[in-house]
Amino acid sequence: MKTIVLAGAAALTLAGAASAQPPSPAPTGDITRAAAVADAERRFAALDTDGNGTLDPAEMQKAAEQRRAEWRQRMEERLARMSPEERADFEQRRAERGGRDRDARGGDERRGRGERGPGARRG
Repeated sequence: MKTIVLAGAAALTLAGAASAQPPSPAPTGDITRAAAVADAERRFAALDTDGNGTLDPAEMQKAAEQRRAEWRQRMEERLARMSPEERADFEQRRAERGGRDRDARGGDERRGRGERGPGARRG
């Protein structure tokens, strides 16, 4: 059971679900298994707001909402630093995409289930 919980914590770590926590310092060399597990446990503990050792849907939803709010804040700060020319260029590119922002994978919009992207393997 502990392995499953740690695997889930590691997956959430990689997905950035605990972005509300300050990022871990950049590694300066090899990362040991113990260091990786300790980091995953720290991030899991940050998400487990009720301290019961599991992540329920409400805790995961809250983490997702925090990530979105942080993203919006960074985007607003970035837009505020743009010159009028940069802002006009940004808005033009956004309009060309139909008002959509790129998703985390770099695509113009999220694909539905079963839809293949460019370069997908066929077979």
